Amino acid sequence: CAGEGLGVVVMPESILLFCADTRDLIREMTDLLSAGTAAADVPASLSPRSKDIFDRLPSWIQLGFQGERDAYGQLDLTNLQVEKYVAQLCEQELARRKEDGYFFGRFGYYTHFYGYEGRCCHPSELDACLACSLGYTAAAVIEAGHTSMIVTCGNLSASVEEWQPGAVPLPSTMEFD
Repeated sequence: CAGEGLGVVVMPESILLFCADTRDLIREMTDLLSAGTAAADVPASLSPRSKDIFDRLPSWIQLGFQGERDAYGQLDLTNLQVEKYVAQLCEQELARRKEDGYFFGRFGYYTHFYGYEGRCCHPSELDACLACSLGYTAAAVIEAGHTSMIVTCGNLSASVEEWQPGAVPLPSTMEFD
């Protein structure tokens, strides 16, 4: 894919808290809601600076900012689709640069929110050995000409040398009506 201009961007769901303008807006909105201001009245109650920032946000982000808070009164950033917002900002900026003659490429995006999957820890030694064992077992099953199989590995409490790889026909795990 070299030279094709492809890339991947990974960002934390809390990226808006790292941007001073949106961080201040979120704090101000949280303070207003904590003080008892109705969610529908919050935009009109914002300071001029925060109101300007709020008005420039896409409608789905505005609604998310006004949405429910967690048990601690904090904004639930997981439901805001911030990745989509950032991608659209990039698209707008690159369109401007193309119009000004500074960008000649193409831009397209596909977003995905990983949520808790993005917070997983590094695999343990057991995870790595099991994944390797299952991979080898799957390769052996395919090499033997079998399809529609689920690979297994038993006796995991023993040493790796004593594990028992196997395969089970997928249809045997299903109940057909």
